[in-house]
Amino acid sequence: AQYHFFSDTMVSPYVGVGLNYTMFFDESGGPVVDSLSIDDAIGPAFQLGFDLQFPDSNFVFNADAKYIMISPDATAHAGGVKIDSRNFDLNPWVFGFGFGYKF
Repeated sequence: AQYHFFSDTMVSPYVGVGLNYTMFFDESGGPVVDSLSIDDAIGPAFQLGFDLQFPDSNFVFNADAKYIMISPDATAHAGGVKIDSRNFDLNPWVFGFGFGYKF
């Protein structure tokens, strides 16, 4: 969900909140660990951004930043034996830029 503060102006800042689902794939081992598996994770996402309307046009430039809070579980195996399993916080910032068209 997003709330645009000034949707009819040239610059329209907004805030948003939502739910994020992250899938991990292509995990691999290393010199000590034969295999590593990371479970998919779900968590809240918070967003700040703005739309910049091009003059005399329906085109907009968009920029935003999202803070995503996820805590996946990871399990490591070596020699066919589970050597460690733990939950860790992975809370990335994600930045985006784009162009759009308002109908």
